[in-house]
Formats: sequence, C-alpha cells, structure tokens
Amino acid sequence: MHSGDFFFGICYDGGMKRLHVPARTAICLLFFASVGIFSSCSRAMGYSVLLWDYPEAALQDGTIVPVYIRSNISHVYVIGIPGTKEKVELPLWQLSEPQSMRRTRALAARYAACRHRYARVKNDGLPIHAEASNVSRNVYRLRKDEVVKLLYEGQGQPVMVGQNVALEGTWFYVLTTEGTRGWCFSYNLAQFETDASGNPVSVESGGEEPAAADTVFERLAEGVWYPEEYRPLIAAGTIDLTQIDASFYFKIDRGQKAVVMRTAEIDGRWPYDDVTKRADDSYQFDGSPVVVTVHSDDFIVVRSTDVSGRPQDRAFIRIAESVDALIAAERARRSALYAALCAAATSYRSAAYGTLLFAADGSFEWRGYDSLVPSLIPRQAGAAGVVEMQYIVSRSLARQYDGVLTFRFNRAADGAVSFLYSLKDNGLRLEDASGMTLNGAIVTGQGLSPLVLFFEKQNR
Repeated sequence: MHSGDFFFGICYDGGMKRLHVPARTAICLLFFASVGIFSSCSRAMGYSVLLWDYPEAALQDGTIVPVYIRSNISHVYVIGIPGTKEKVELPLWQLSEPQSMRRTRALAARYAACRHRYARVKNDGLPIHAEASNVSRNVYRLRKDEVVKLLYEGQGQPVMVGQNVALEGTWFYVLTTEGTRGWCFSYNLAQFETDASGNPVSVESGGEEPAAADTVFERLAEGVWYPEEYRPLIAAGTIDLTQIDASFYFKIDRGQKAVVMRTAEIDGRWPYDDVTKRADDSYQFDGSPVVVTVHSDDFIVVRSTDVSGRPQDRAFIRIAESVDALIAAERARRSALYAALCAAATSYRSAAYGTLLFAADGSFEWRGYDSLVPSLIPRQAGAAGVVEMQYIVSRSLARQYDGVLTFRFNRAADGAVSFLYSLKDNGLRLEDASGMTLNGAIVTGQGLSPLVLFFEKQNR
C-alpha cells in the first residue's frame, strides 16, 4: 500500500464511486485492499519516467506517468495512462522508481538527450559493464540482434585496439528487456529511434519490411493480438479468470525483428529476416515458420509448425479494452461481493442447516450442518475452511443469483462444496450447485431439483 488518504471505492471504467460503509464493512474492505485483491482508486504514490515504449497506449519512453500501486509479488507497477482514466500494469523494470513530480521531471530531463533512442546489438556476447570501462565487471552478456534502450551518454575510459588506437564510439548507460542496467560501448551497437507505435523510424540493413504504404501490414504490426476465445467472454460480460490471461497473445516485435506467440499450448519467439506479402493478405516471416493471414482489422490467423513439421493454426483478435483492466475489474467485483457478505450480518443462522460466519480474510466457520452430511458435505470435514469465488454466473442466471460460493473445508481432502447464492434483505439463500452446468468457469445452468438452504441474518 502507499501513503496518502485512504478511502474505499469501486472502479468503473477507470472512474471511482465512493462507498459510505459501517465499521464492519470497512474492516472487510481493508483486508482485501491490503492483499491487493480489492481494486484501489486512491491517489498516486508518486511519478515515474517510462523507460521503454508502451505502444499499446501509444506511450513513448520519457513520458512521465502517475504510479498507484507497486506489487513485489507480481513485480509490476499499476500506472495511469496520461489523459485517460485507464490504469494498466507494467513490469518494474520498465519504469523509474516512483518519486515526487519535481524529482521525476529532473530525471526525465537527464534522459531527454536519448529519448526514443534504442540500439540493436551487432555481435553476440557484447558485455554490459558495471562502470564505463572495458575492464569493469561484466553484469550481462548481450545476444546478437538483442535491443537495448539508451538511457544517457556518459564519460568513460577509452576502448583501445592494440596499444595506441582507440575505437570510435561512446559509452551509454543502457537498459535491457530483462531489467539489467549498465554501461555499454557504442561501437557494436546499431542505433535507431522509434515512433509512437514502438516501431523503428528506419529499417536497418539485413532485410526490409513491407513499405509504409502497406496499411494492412501496418495495422497487423500495431499493438497486441489476443486469443479469439476471449471474444465471446468479453461480449457476454463474463470474465472467466481461468480462460482470460493477459500473458497469452501474438505480436510482432519490429524492434528486435521477431514474432512472438504465447498461448496455453505454445510459448514461441521466432526471429525473422524479411517479410514477404502474398496476394491474399498473408505475410510470410522469412527465416521463421510463421505465416499470418489478415482476415479483417480485428481478426487474424497465425500459422506455425510444430516440432514434427505439422502446421498449426491459431486465431487471434484485437481487443479495444485493456485485458489487464478487464481482469482487475473482475477481481474487484468478486472482492466487493464477498465484502458485502461480511458486512451484511454478524452471522447467518438456519434451524435446519446450522450457523455460518464469514471472516474478512476469506475464511469461514460453519457449525451445525449435520443434516447435510454426507449428501453434500463430507464426513469429518471440520467446521472451518476458506471461501472461494472461482465460478461466475452467466447473464441469464445473474438475475437470480449473485454468484457462486465454494466452501473448502480444512479437514476434507476433497471437501469443496459449491452453492449458487443470493444475498437477501433478511438473509442468505444457498442452492446446491453440484449438478450445475459449466462452460469453463461460467455457470450456464442449474442442477435438477437442487436442495435450497436459507439462513437468516444475525446481528449483535
């Protein structure tokens, strides 16, 4: 968490709606905020300089952005996109350490001379040094054609050939995509600049890409493409966190001349030499096994070959929304639902099915459920466990149910019991979900003749 005023809120498309809540609700919400599950819309913890282009939002290096959250677990910052209400996650290495605006502006001024300047490595094994000296300790070995960001120029020890001849070049403080920083001599660096899309302003020798007049290719090379399976989930407003993953995508890395495809089945990165256009708006990435066919502005098919040489086709789409923002909003929605259960009552009691208590840390206590053993709850499952919201209800069922509660009992190896639930003014309604119909993690139908449980609210 960061310093500053603390308040609770729910984000909507980058905005924030304040919640005026009693003390119990505040305790519930405070827990979720502390572990990073509940979305935060509070003020910036500081400001950072973007060190590497973020073409998905047309942001170039050198841009100053507000930073809201730092996650040492995920190794990301949550930043705001200037001029919008959108927030996205970026790796820690891609930004300077958050500071005051005054100090961040001073840092940006230091980097200004090398703004938009990158370099491609000419030789394999080129070292990055701890100091601007060829005899200084090596901190990293660069690969041929790897791209580094030039942060600023510095004075250093001349690099000599023989005893009396100094190589032409300059020492630069550089950044790699793995987050390594250090000093590199420019003699074996091919420097170039990038535009707002993250593309080199001019193509270097060793193969030409399609001319800028090829608008189909330019559109293809812009930003990131996501698996086609995401389309119906987003259209239906059901963000299944088991199926939507921001790390699954296809993109063309024009800076390093490589195509990248990451899915549940494949994690591939293929360098290419040239790009050859075919008559059917297909593009062969020469030197790689990848061919991309553009069917429309937002739909492509990527063909690659597996280890046995068999072709594999995968469809990708362009998504207007930020996938990271969609995932964050869904997590916040689930957190808010659970927080409402904690706040609505001290406990929930049923004469037939016992007493339920929900704690802010996601744990529960359920006593007196003997009539549900062993038909629903395993024997000797114990009275405690944790509650999960791993399933979501389809739009058609959302009119009847708030969601699905899965109770995992501590003493039962397979003691997970799920219920469709709805929070009422006077209590909590649970419906046995063991016979529910699933599409991934989305509940599309109820079971046949399910058992229904009702618990009255109990407050001190």
